[in-house]
Amino acid sequence: MVSACLVLAALSYALFGGALPAGAQGQQARDLSDAAPEAAPEQWIAPLPDDLKVPMWGWTARHRARWVIWPSDNYIAARQPPTDRAGLPPDEREAKRARRIEPLSAARADALWWLRAMLRPEFVPDDPDAQLVLLQEEDPRESSVLSRVEANGTQVQVRQFRWALCVVIKPDPALVHGLAPEAIGPAVFRAVFSKGNQMAMADAIAVPGAPAGITVYRGAAAPGRLWWQWQLWYTDGSAVGLYMVRYDGGQLTVGADDPWF
Repeated sequence: MVSACLVLAALSYALFGGALPAGAQGQQARDLSDAAPEAAPEQWIAPLPDDLKVPMWGWTARHRARWVIWPSDNYIAARQPPTDRAGLPPDEREAKRARRIEPLSAARADALWWLRAMLRPEFVPDDPDAQLVLLQEEDPRESSVLSRVEANGTQVQVRQFRWALCVVIKPDPALVHGLAPEAIGPAVFRAVFSKGNQMAMADAIAVPGAPAGITVYRGAAAPGRLWWQWQLWYTDGSAVGLYMVRYDGGQLTVGADDPWF
């Protein structure tokens, strides 16, 4: 099946502050900051515009609109096999940070934990590790783990970064047939997520300025400290794109500038 969340200043700093880690040594230069990955032919939902006024941290700086893209086979292949960089000596700036590059085994275990915690059991295959695609970038902050799973005619795509993630849902057409845009998200949340009822009941505010045919919603309250308190979702009438922060037990265990693998 696979081809290859205004917080207090102290809270904001805990998630997003700190110096930037340097890129890993000995890797071929790969830059996601200036160019989007080449897209695979099958995309479930189009990215939102980079210049859409989305009240979400890192929308432009971290190119979060592009997280819905499933990259091409060539893009994936250029990052395979990933190299275990946990033992590489950090440069001076990275050495001052509390976080270090994770071993590949830890990154895989982390991604698998989130799949099992987020999704309803029927969406977790017998061998979920086989669904993981590790995209190792030169800058370990940009490394991500992709997966695609399916159940009951509904397909789910997850892209995980160490601090946040993006889910794209291509539901069974019968699940959303005849629904108004504002009802599509709640319907697929209940069908796909382990905390889908809570996600569906959260108040949402429409975000203006979206392209024709696209409806965008942000959370009505300040971001909570639970992973299922989503930041933003949007729909084109059939598929749904969703953004969340990877809170672990209500704690900010990693920041956006912490490296992954």
